Amino acid sequence: MIRKDEVLQLLQSVKATSLINEFPVSGSSEVLSSERIRDFANSLRMPLSDWMPMDNVWAIAGLKTDETRNARVLAWYLDPQAGHGLGSGVLERFLNHLDLPYGGATRIMLEKYPDGLGASRVDIMLDDPAFLVIIEVKIKAGEQPAQLSRYAELARRRVGPARDCKLVYLTRTGKSSRTIPEGQENVISMPWGLMACFLREASKDVSDLAGFLANGFADHIKAKEGLNAHE
Repeated sequence: MIRKDEVLQLLQSVKATSLINEFPVSGSSEVLSSERIRDFANSLRMPLSDWMPMDNVWAIAGLKTDETRNARVLAWYLDPQAGHGLGSGVLERFLNHLDLPYGGATRIMLEKYPDGLGASRVDIMLDDPAFLVIIEVKIKAGEQPAQLSRYAELARRRVGPARDCKLVYLTRTGKSSRTIPEGQENVISMPWGLMACFLREASKDVSDLAGFLANGFADHIKAKEGLNAHE
């Protein structure tokens, strides 16, 4: 038989790990039966199983530094109608950073041609009754000659004077464009690491699975074997 003082010492150690909130024993000096000890051990199996290490699914999916694949995942998380479980959490934080309103009518589109002619394809476009945002995704590839200035002009022509337009230059370090003067009002340089922050913040009050996937993509963004992005 196991003495209660020995069991209590063990339970104190287990409680310190936050696996349990209370002890399955009373205040008397009774000797615990083997059945009660077994039941207690069985009750730990589920939380202990939650501690098993799990791989980053985005690393397994082979995103690596592929711009097209990473842009697709980012667009998925920006879309409040997509099945990622974060709702509008990432989109609202992104728009707030750009000083743009969220009205619930933003459409997220991949690889679109704002001019309608097929001459200039943008990576991600956010089309809203109040604004237009173009996101140019860069990871390893460099900026093409006059690429961003061309996109900025396309955005201005598409929205006219009625809507705001923003061009986001998304890179690993948040470096400025070489083709657009620094400080131009509708051009914002942004590091991928800021997107990781938006993902982590949006995942705080969601389901375990949704949070696990979102934090996994944030980890991929920051990891050296991933995008190795700066804050």
